[in-house]
Amino acid sequence: MLGILSGNQVQIMDANDGSVVAIFDLAEQHQSIAFADSGRLFIGSESGNLRVASRDNTNNWSLQILWQGGSAIRWLAASPQSRYLVFVNQDNLAQQFILEEGRLGEYSVRLPGTVEEVTFSPNGSRVLFRTSRWIHRASSAASGLRWQDAMFAPRPVPGSRMVFGNSSNDSPAALGNRIFIPVSGDGFVHLAELGFDGSPGVALFGNKDELLTEWQLRLGMN
Repeated sequence: MLGILSGNQVQIMDANDGSVVAIFDLAEQHQSIAFADSGRLFIGSESGNLRVASRDNTNNWSLQILWQGGSAIRWLAASPQSRYLVFVNQDNLAQQFILEEGRLGEYSVRLPGTVEEVTFSPNGSRVLFRTSRWIHRASSAASGLRWQDAMFAPRPVPGSRMVFGNSSNDSPAALGNRIFIPVSGDGFVHLAELGFDGSPGVALFGNKDELLTEWQLRLGMN
């Protein structure tokens, strides 16, 4: 199946023959869509609605609101096992929705810059978020998202995406420890190999004044 988002409308197409199997008028702007499987297409709206277009046993499609947030949804990504759906709002807050239970995970991640890409590692245990010059990695579990580490990255070719190696026989690729992004240089495009070293790190991300206030309270400095 192929999902096509255009302004206030989403179309679902059968990629085998090009036939349009469903059209929905959404009545507002949407910027993100993601298939969890061939029978569920999730759609994120400007008003913070998370919608799902689902197919029943008779191959009829219907649309419903699954969850209502308070900020526009900019990115959606579904885990390889279709257990989780990660979405990032306009404030760069990343949250994880547990599809089987219909609820949000307890823990979330706020990214320090505008998110330009979101993808799961091939085994589904990590989520990678790319900002303008950084790639951040978070663990994915039923409790939500927990930030792990980040690495500086070159600017990718416009419109390109992060890719992994052969995860079936490459454990670093399966875990999202090693990724590739297309970059340009000297008039040529090549794949840049990037690797997380897996060592634990300590870092804080967020608004400076808010972080100072929070940690002054924690350390009893007020």
